[in-house]
Amino acid sequence: MTPTGRVSVIVPFLNAERFIEEAIDSVMEQTYRDWELLLVDDGSADGSTEIARKYAARDPDRVIHLSQPDGRRGPAAARNLGIASAKGAYLAFLDADDVWHPPKLEHQVRMLESEPEVGMVYGTSQWWYSWDQNEHSECDYVEELGVPAGVVIQPPSLIRPCFVLQEASIPNPSSVIVRRSVIDRVGGFEESVPDGHEDQTFFAKVCVDAPILASDECWDRYRQHPRSLTADQRSRGEEAAARCLFLTWLISYLSDRAVDHQICAALRRQRFRYAHPRVDWFARHIARGA
Repeated sequence: MTPTGRVSVIVPFLNAERFIEEAIDSVMEQTYRDWELLLVDDGSADGSTEIARKYAARDPDRVIHLSQPDGRRGPAAARNLGIASAKGAYLAFLDADDVWHPPKLEHQVRMLESEPEVGMVYGTSQWWYSWDQNEHSECDYVEELGVPAGVVIQPPSLIRPCFVLQEASIPNPSSVIVRRSVIDRVGGFEESVPDGHEDQTFFAKVCVDAPILASDECWDRYRQHPRSLTADQRSRGEEAAARCLFLTWLISYLSDRAVDHQICAALRRQRFRYAHPRVDWFARHIARGA
């Protein structure tokens, strides 16, 4: 079966001059050709804006350059701007410092069309260190999926392995494709949570709303570098506080939708550990000695 149906590819970017051409080229090299590309500028001050404009001028029928009218608003708002402008029945997201393998869209569209009830498809990601010549290819690895591959997972089953037990990988945004109808129902990305967790809130909302198909295929390279949002939060010591805010949002979201109260209770315990690491360490130390 030949995949049909236009895909909207959304690439948010902020000062991504070093990487964005490689990301765009990986879309251009897709074996699936029925796509549009929305390059969403979140207030860049480097050469990435000019690069995006160059690609849009070169292929105006398929490549669109968008910019936030009031300057930088963060990756969630940038993705939402792309969603608002997208025309496709399916939406795929690519971070400006990541790249896709050529068959990514072809394989994922085929999966969506063979499983009409599925709202989202995602795969594993390669954690990519060797793009930097100072690193070695041996550092690269493909994450474990942590859930059954090729099986339709009904909502909200993924909440427990991904967010409570944390034994399954939460998909990298660059690995997913989602039906537009699902995005319209769940309301896009949450702009109220800290940057770096907007992808997790989106995934959680889809987990509650729609069946999901996880694949053990690797379709993207997740670039690791010190200027990434995650690395920046870690260097500033802001990870725990951001995680607490995300867990507060998640508990409220699940509670409002009457998702298993045991899941919410486990998430509250997890939030306490992030909010009070010293108290948690002491309690665990006492428990081990008991």
